[in-house]
Amino acid sequence: MSVTGRAKKDWFTSTDSTLGEEYEAKAVRDHPYFVKVKSHRFMGIVEQHMGDLNQLTCLDIGCGTGETAVWLSPHFREVHGVDYARGMIASARKRKLPNCTFEVADSTHLNYEDNSFDTAVFFNVLHHVESRRTLLSMLLESRRVVRDGGLLVITELNPYNPVTRHVVNTIEIDKAVNLDGYGHGVFPTTLKPSECADILRATGWAVAEMEFMVFFPQALSFLLPMERLLKRLPLGGLYLVAARKGTQSA
Repeated sequence: MSVTGRAKKDWFTSTDSTLGEEYEAKAVRDHPYFVKVKSHRFMGIVEQHMGDLNQLTCLDIGCGTGETAVWLSPHFREVHGVDYARGMIASARKRKLPNCTFEVADSTHLNYEDNSFDTAVFFNVLHHVESRRTLLSMLLESRRVVRDGGLLVITELNPYNPVTRHVVNTIEIDKAVNLDGYGHGVFPTTLKPSECADILRATGWAVAEMEFMVFFPQALSFLLPMERLLKRLPLGGLYLVAARKGTQSA
């Protein structure tokens, strides 16, 4: 493995108090639709592995403006969102969502006891991490705060998808993201699904599910039921990896 390259300055490192509003203004077209799709798929995976959501607690790591918590809040017993960007948390708190708390936090040193949550999620967070060391620390820390038998879910940009590559190359909030950097040590970077699974295993997680998702834009959302038939094809705009704590890999 090559020596880690110098991290580029990520857009989300800004300390601007209006960062949340800027993020929502600069997001890709149909962004709320993509948030809805990945949020619902996350809940489906958790329910499949762990049962009724209303009995479960969820930690949304890198929660941003709470846009995913909007979908999670009506279903989980509790949702906790953390993000290191104060401007993001300020926007999240303005939503005043039931069963939700939002805190500024370093995701490598979370202020929670061991085994605090039934499930945790990184929604499109890892491609903004500035180093391999930080990435590994985040996954180890998420494992600490998830209970034995609990579930971690990661959704990430699929670097095999040409539309995704175009978006990363053109949208301002992703301008620092390297498309194929993990193997070269250039951060922040997208991860290939196999790399994501390998890193999870290296940090003690047991990979349970891996699939591709978001094959259709909002204009073709009526085709969403077909995604379950396409989940093994590496063509979706995003991919999802789910892993259990304290169980054997699938």
